[in-house]
Amino acid sequence: MTKLLLFATYEEAEASLERLDAKLRGDFYQFSEGKIVITGVGLHAAQHATTLHGASACEIWNGGLAASLNPDLPLGSVVEAGVVGKYVPSGPLDAGSEEWVQITLPDLSISDSTFKLISTDFPIHADPHRSELAPHWDLIDMEGYAIAYGARALGKPVKLFKLISDFATPAGRDLIKKNRRRNSELIAKILPFTNI
Repeated sequence: MTKLLLFATYEEAEASLERLDAKLRGDFYQFSEGKIVITGVGLHAAQHATTLHGASACEIWNGGLAASLNPDLPLGSVVEAGVVGKYVPSGPLDAGSEEWVQITLPDLSISDSTFKLISTDFPIHADPHRSELAPHWDLIDMEGYAIAYGARALGKPVKLFKLISDFATPAGRDLIKKNRRRNSELIAKILPFTNI
């Protein structure tokens, strides 16, 4: 049973790599139950890594940081995403274009969790994007949708575990930097198979 565990950055993955005694093997890290891949930040990098390394995996997991849009999800909360979507900033689209957005970028249901994750092409640390998203979504990241989309294309089960690192506000960048190591350690603890 080979698992593929994806992280956007080394900083997010660092404590998990240590805990799992993972060894670098070319462009991935090997551990007893599978591979860990540092995808790079963003949707395109994440989808590329998912499709490149996911074919040989029995399941695909993503551990990482997310910003909370939900007042019931405080800093340090652990969330498994149940639905993931792709953020397309609102704008003047005609009905036909709106329909194509729904066809090419459908929301994906990936677990029984009630939490909804929206993935963006850019960091969100201020309005108006936060205000637009908050009524409909619980958290924001920059890779989850691409990983779920790639896993679905490969016919693989996928799990997205997110640690709340900030609140999509101007203070977010500083919170992420300040808690870098703590966040990495918390992510390592939330991934169920890291208790081996």
